[in-house]
Amino acid sequence: MHVTETRIKGVPRSSRYFQTPPVMLLLIAIGFSVLQLVLGDGNTPAAHCSQNNNGMTDEVRQFFVDKHNEYRSLIAKGLATNKVGGFAPKAARMFKVVYDCDVEQTMAKWAKTCQTWQAPSKDRNGYGQNRFSIRPIEPNRTIVAMKAMENWFSQLAQIGVPQENMLNLNVFYRGVWYYTQLAWQWSSKIGCAIQDCSTFTYAGCEYNPSGNILGSMIYEIGEPCKVDADCKCTGCTCSVDEALCVQPFATTKKPTSDNTLTQDPIPVPVSYKAKWPAKPVRARMSELPRSMIAKGLAKDPVGGFAPKAARMMKMIYDCDVEQTMMEWAKTCQTWQAPSSARKGYGQNRFSIRPIEPNKTIVAEKAVNNWFSQLVQKGVPQENMLNLNVFYRGVWYYTQLAWQWSYQLGCAVVDCNGFTYAGCEYNPSGNFLGSMIYEIGEPCQTDADCKCEGCGCSQEEALCVPGVIPIKPVYWVPPEKIEVHCDLDNGQTDELRQIWVNQHNQYRSLVAKGQAKNGTHGGFAPKAARMLKMSYDCAAEASVMSWIKNCIFKHNPGSDRPGYGQSLWSGSGSIFKANMTQLAVWSVHSWFNELPTHGAPADNILTWGVFNTGIGHYTALAWQNTHRVGCGVVYCNQWVITGCEYNPPGDVIGSIIYEMGDPCVTDADCKCTGCKCSQEEALCIPPSS
Repeated sequence: MHVTETRIKGVPRSSRYFQTPPVMLLLIAIGFSVLQLVLGDGNTPAAHCSQNNNGMTDEVRQFFVDKHNEYRSLIAKGLATNKVGGFAPKAARMFKVVYDCDVEQTMAKWAKTCQTWQAPSKDRNGYGQNRFSIRPIEPNRTIVAMKAMENWFSQLAQIGVPQENMLNLNVFYRGVWYYTQLAWQWSSKIGCAIQDCSTFTYAGCEYNPSGNILGSMIYEIGEPCKVDADCKCTGCTCSVDEALCVQPFATTKKPTSDNTLTQDPIPVPVSYKAKWPAKPVRARMSELPRSMIAKGLAKDPVGGFAPKAARMMKMIYDCDVEQTMMEWAKTCQTWQAPSSARKGYGQNRFSIRPIEPNKTIVAEKAVNNWFSQLVQKGVPQENMLNLNVFYRGVWYYTQLAWQWSYQLGCAVVDCNGFTYAGCEYNPSGNFLGSMIYEIGEPCQTDADCKCEGCGCSQEEALCVPGVIPIKPVYWVPPEKIEVHCDLDNGQTDELRQIWVNQHNQYRSLVAKGQAKNGTHGGFAPKAARMLKMSYDCAAEASVMSWIKNCIFKHNPGSDRPGYGQSLWSGSGSIFKANMTQLAVWSVHSWFNELPTHGAPADNILTWGVFNTGIGHYTALAWQNTHRVGCGVVYCNQWVITGCEYNPPGDVIGSIIYEMGDPCVTDADCKCTGCKCSQEEALCIPPSS
């Protein structure tokens, strides 16, 4: 017997193929006999569909229901073996499933096509769907049902789900999507079908409401219900023996909105009805969280609290931004709108099942959901948005907290079976390599806000925009420009200042012992005498003469005597970025080799260390390198950036920098004419 697990198109295969031994067939046969004795001919199974003529029997329907509830009960009691963590966590409010003949009809219709991939959402009324096939054709429907259920549930024991119990892309692509749908707390109605195809038997179940909503809990974690009130759904009763919440059978109501917070439900063609909460709710949708962040009162599991914000802008409502969000919300498509459809605005989205008529509740739950990403997943204290931070799953929080996003427009729309909410932000946030917001004590005076026409609200710790539009900013702009080069190559002095500031920002982080080290000791050691960099126009001319050839490799050292070199390139949407963004991303990419690959505890650069792929970081952090010149060149649909360093670093067998507490006095720098910048923890050479 050849058993296969079907898969979703585009998802890596995780199915397992095995031969069923004869003894297993005997055990299955015995199990089926016991099942017949239990049901008996005189019993009327609870799963009965008199109108459906598709080959399913009430006994097989009842088996599917019972097996689902058996597994859901095991999960709820904390007895389900989980490869990650021993056992899956207990479920606080796991619903007991009931059989639904309408759901069966849609599953049976798809099964008759013998197409083993997932049905399009429109062909399954937006229901969730699990599928299974067995070769050769198996005439015993109960055996097929049993093997399908075992196959789906086995993903927990064979692959595992992290104890956080949150379905994100990383969890989904482990290959556990059948288990997560089976265990989805709010999927309380099922309908199944079994179909003989040309050389195999095909089985599947559909679930209403659908599960597998990215960004949502698979089920609420906690001690299972003891009394009816624990279920927190109208008319539900607690089955203590099963540890399941039983919905009213006559109505089989869907779970209430208190239990069904989701972010990305399966979209279906719908009619919608758009309504707005009262104006005061609009105004405060993102205001309170930003004030909490600015005051340093926002809990962050990475560091206790998110750092204070020096110049967090207060949100103002914008009806034009609302209009673009409303246009997208009316489509009831819960994925991110293309940039062209949202005029380049940032966008956060949220949904709740079933339809919630109170739009104010939806608005509050949406903002709470986005803000909760900080306390649930955390953001490192550096407060820099890089790919590692983004993939923690905090993109809604970072957009909500993006300092320079100060215009807000939102929409709430009723779709088919759920209510959809979203906000768009102008200017957009979530730019990789950028600060989420500037860290520091919040404003005390209007001048602290450093934006024309802005006023300081000390009570809120927010900067209030004036009538003058604020220029979109995707980096921390230089307070003053101290760099000038008489080079006619497209680079500006502001860009040059950004290049050198970015280098010194990271060198300061290293010197203070605040730079995360991927493999050794949590953080890179402090630097005793890290030199502050200054800009070198000759180095810029040298690197520009090379990268203008659009060749992404290092030129020979003989062509750039006395200079080290780092290069970076990008294509696609990166090609459209401006030079300042590219400078920020480039330096961040080089520095990110430290948390990604790690530097050794002795801080010595050997060939072994260099070959881990850390050479750009070591060039950036090389203590005695104190002059840098950089450039950007747009090639044919791609872009190249580069910096050259004087004197060059990356000397094999040498220490990257001297370890120790950073300077407190000029004498600590131990270099003629050097000055100690205690604030930066850097030594400023006289050439600067």
